[in-house]
Amino acid sequence: MLAAFVERAGGDVLLGVPDRGAVLALPASLPSAERFQRRVLKEWRDAMNPCSREMVITDGQQLRAVSRGSRRSAPVVLPWLAE
Repeated sequence: MLAAFVERAGGDVLLGVPDRGAVLALPASLPSAERFQRRVLKEWRDAMNPCSREMVITDGQQLRAVSRGSRRSAPVVLPWLAE
């Protein structure tokens, strides 16, 4: 499935899972990718079943955590990504 996202986007894809029932995906090369974190955060805040406000990026083979760029550190919801 990750490979299909990357193939369709033509490059890396940003992914967010703000709710158990929703996955947000956006090609990382789009200019609107800079605002994607805000979209994920908004969906997470509005979610009936919140999952994570974290984002990941995929090249179709692996997932990597995306830094939020915040000065405040918060608990990581997907700690297994660092392994």
